Amino acid sequence: IAGALNAAGDQAMEKQKEITRASSGKSDFKQNMTLANEFIKLEETLFTGYDSMEEETEILGIYTLNGEKISNINIVNMGQELILITRKTPFYGESGGQIGDVGEVFIDDKLVGKVIDAKKSTDGRIYHIVKFISELDLNKIIVLKLSKARREAIMRNHSATHLLHRALNDVLGK
Repeated sequence: IAGALNAAGDQAMEKQKEITRASSGKSDFKQNMTLANEFIKLEETLFTGYDSMEEETEILGIYTLNGEKISNINIVNMGQELILITRKTPFYGESGGQIGDVGEVFIDDKLVGKVIDAKKSTDGRIYHIVKFISELDLNKIIVLKLSKARREAIMRNHSATHLLHRALNDVLGK
């Protein structure tokens, strides 16, 4: 039984690694040198998500997935997936196998965009993948609100995975 459980555990772990590799490669903009060069010019985003699920912040930059800087959000680029970089964020950026947060972007209590993913670049900068649904003044203060229910579910699942891994190691050995 222990051998079968260990084999099943190995298969499940390999499947999870495949999913993680596939999801991290679903866009190749992470490797895009143009975008990397733009990131370096910006200050690092301060992560506030351990203390808050919502953050008032400034926009540092908005880019296409190819790394082109966007100077304004208008009818032409609404609905496109764009990269939003802010001074502060409560959003956890996908890394280490844990998925990123999702949520919404507001200006003056008006919904202007949906954060469909948050990621962490190789140098540790957090950025948001956003579909904007409204025009937007890049000089205004925005409010980022993450999905509290999803964050809490991710935290529970993440903790349960660690507990299960420890229990399997205790019972089956490494």
